[in-house]
Amino acid sequence: PKNSKYTEVEAQINNINIHEIDIDPIADDEVMIKIMMIDEAEILGPAIEKLPKDVYEKYTVVRSTPYFLEFLNKDANKGVGVELLAKHLGIKREEIITLGDAGNDLHMIEYAGLGVAMGNAFDEIKEIADYITDTNENDGVAKVIEKFILE
Repeated sequence: PKNSKYTEVEAQINNINIHEIDIDPIADDEVMIKIMMIDEAEILGPAIEKLPKDVYEKYTVVRSTPYFLEFLNKDANKGVGVELLAKHLGIKREEIITLGDAGNDLHMIEYAGLGVAMGNAFDEIKEIADYITDTNENDGVAKVIEKFILE
């Protein structure tokens, strides 16, 4: 493995240190937070198409940016987080609005009573959303709040 410019971006976004390891000798009881495939979008896309179906059954697999593909624990996604928080706070599913733009937002958009895709969202997010708002740059979040909460 080698670090790329995107590896450094991930480290900065999440304030984490990068540790390169050889994946062959990983012990069965080794705990990993996530595994990532990081590359240019035109290289990552064809690699994703070759992933076996059972990978999606065993893990939460999300494309959080055009150049990041993340493999996480099956229960580690934003939808599960929103569901747990809602139950803790006594909020009904139909009272929840979530907004997102990337593959890592898919589960929470599916879970919410109103799942909203940002105007700049990946196509896969727009396809499953209940509503599509404007882009981040054009106050899409504010427009959803005005339309669905303040009106």
